[in-house]
Formats: sequence, structure tokens, C-alpha cells
Amino acid sequence: MRNILLRHFMLTYTLYMCAWIVTVTFLSSDFEYQILQFIIGQIMYAILLAVGIHHREMIQRKSVNYERILNVEISKTNELISKLVPHHMIAVVKSEKRHTDEFEDLTLLYTDLDGFHQFNEAIANPREVVYFISRLFSRFDQLCEENKVYKVHTVGNKYVVMGYNGRIEKAKRSKGVVIDEAQRVI
Repeated sequence: MRNILLRHFMLTYTLYMCAWIVTVTFLSSDFEYQILQFIIGQIMYAILLAVGIHHREMIQRKSVNYERILNVEISKTNELISKLVPHHMIAVVKSEKRHTDEFEDLTLLYTDLDGFHQFNEAIANPREVVYFISRLFSRFDQLCEENKVYKVHTVGNKYVVMGYNGRIEKAKRSKGVVIDEAQRVI
């Protein structure tokens, strides 16, 4: 798309002007002043047209570039949403509807670090505590992905995991699937 319209215009307009100048030069000798005026007018018109075409192409390029950037941002947002909510809730979040799931059998794991407050008080540097929690929860996140379970959230030193990740429809969840989910959480 690189200045195709501008190149096409310049080529065809140059050929037109050359043909016109050759024709006028050979066919008329009495109207030199009017011919010169016309040629200058045609050149000015060509310059204005070329600037307009160039401006239009630059706007089209910006539009295409903005569209590409927007598509990249949309894909990043979709990827982020897929990491934040269960698989079956992605369409619900995108449609901005409210939805609550009900399950008869579901495995939830609530973790609370035993003795964390004593550990926290014993460490003088709060950065060490944050670093420890960050490493621990990063490992938990990795294990959730490996075991295909859904991390619901973390708050402070609490970590919540759900066995149902939305990849199997609720209606197709058999007892065997529920048991498999529980084992993967454990």
C-alpha cells in the first residue's frame, strides 16, 4: 500500500502533461502566453492533487496501523481475561451479563499459611515476606496450570483453588469427572 495511488497518479499525470505539451507545441504557435498560463495551472493542480492523495494515503496507513494495534490489544485483553476467569465464563464476561453458577459437586481448596503471622513478625525486612509469598504463590500458580485447576483468588496469605475449570460443560460432569477434579486439586 506504499504510495500506490500517488505513484500511479504521478506516472499517468506526467504522461498526460508530456503528451499535451508535445501536442500544443507542434499544433499552435500563436497562443504562447495562454499555453504557458495553462501549463502552470496544470502543474499547480497536479501538486495539489498529489498532496491530497499523499494525505489520504497517510490517513489510511494510520487507520490500518491503529487497527493492528487494536487487534493486538484485544488479543492481550482476551488472554488476560482467560487467565482471570474460568473458561466457561469468558463469553459471559465479554457480554457484560451477570451470571452465577450452581454446582452440586465442586472441590474448593482454601489455604491459609499456618504460623504466618509469627513468621511475619520474626522477619525484620517486609520485602523478604513479600518475596517469600510471591515465590510460594507463583509455584502454586504453576501447579494450578499443570493440574488444570482454576485459581479463584489470593488474599494476603490465603490461596483459593477450584477443581472445575470450565473446560467440561456442567451438564456433562459425571461422578468420574468430579472425582478427577478433586484429585487434581489435591
